[in-house]
Amino acid sequence: MLRAGTLYPVRRGYAKIAASKPGPVIRVAPDGGDVGRTRKLIAAFVLLLVPAVALAQVSRQITKRSDPLVRSLEALYAESMQVARTGDLDAYWRLRTTGSKDRPPHLTRELLPLFATMLPPLDTLNFVRIDSSGATARALYRWPRNDMARYTVIVYRIEDKAWKIDSILVKSNVQGDALKSDLPDQVKQRAQLQPQDTRSARVGSGP
Repeated sequence: MLRAGTLYPVRRGYAKIAASKPGPVIRVAPDGGDVGRTRKLIAAFVLLLVPAVALAQVSRQITKRSDPLVRSLEALYAESMQVARTGDLDAYWRLRTTGSKDRPPHLTRELLPLFATMLPPLDTLNFVRIDSSGATARALYRWPRNDMARYTVIVYRIEDKAWKIDSILVKSNVQGDALKSDLPDQVKQRAQLQPQDTRSARVGSGP
């Protein structure tokens, strides 16, 4: 039988039976107990979670072409150009993001091979860098031209758990409008040329 005024050991503290109220009333010494332990675990979990979330958004700049991410993305681009030359529009769009279909240049089966021939292979361009942040990577290449500066900018995004090409831009000024590209106008111009002229045509190769 519990006696009033007596301390009894309980888990994580001592309980005292109060005689001032009918029936036994248990008061637990405030040493933290399970509630304190739970609060500490929650605080530790939050401290672990915040760096993990931040790490996913950390930007990194890659300047070495031998980096695994660079080689992987360049292989994806090369595959897309190889498919484009065959005119297989469905297979080509499987390597592009869903949103890229609605942006110019608007490609058809007839324009797709022309589009591919207008873009030089990446191994003929000077690799500048890749800016990677989470599920997005932006690759910058400079064309080997002495008369003017020209760049190819390729944006990749992770979609359906795989890297896909979101946009391909050809620009003469990488500091300008991020979405402005010389490529759509070039595609229209080249599409009006004779077939024998377009087989070897490339963007900016003219005077």
